[in-house]
Amino acid sequence: MYGAVVITAIVAVVVIGHCLSRPLFRFVASTGLREAFTATALALVIGIAVF
Repeated sequence: MYGAVVITAIVAVVVIGHCLSRPLFRFVASTGLREAFTATALALVIGIAVF
């Protein structure tokens, strides 16, 4: 049971990350603010770690 939850969480992170991170980073990159891009990447990594 625990293994299924772990596999599901990993699959969810990969699928959601693939579908949502590209548009998010394109939007942030279009602002031209390097700090915003760095903050977004850091928030994404921390969010995945917490998940």
